[in-house]
Amino acid sequence: MNHTRSPWKEAISSGTGLIEFRTNFQGMCLAIPGKILEIVGNIAKVDFGYGATREVDVTLVDVDVGKYILVHTGYAIQVLEKEDAEETLRLWREMLQYVESGSQ
Repeated sequence: MNHTRSPWKEAISSGTGLIEFRTNFQGMCLAIPGKILEIVGNIAKVDFGYGATREVDVTLVDVDVGKYILVHTGYAIQVLEKEDAEETLRLWREMLQYVESGSQ
């Protein structure tokens, strides 16, 4: 699939779902993994876990139902291997449990 080059053209994946952006931006960007449940045109319904589903634009990637993607600001920016997505989701759950437990 041939897409217009995205603003994330210089993004580097660590393989675990975390993205480092090589731009002039000095902050941190976050991409969240999710599983594609259905696709209609360029819009996919994505499951982010805990019952959270959202519509995501998949114009920038070539995906199918059942695949895992990284989502940033409503756009799928990368396709992930199932194992990488599951590990990233496990780490998110671990961080949430830590925060919810009140640990500092």
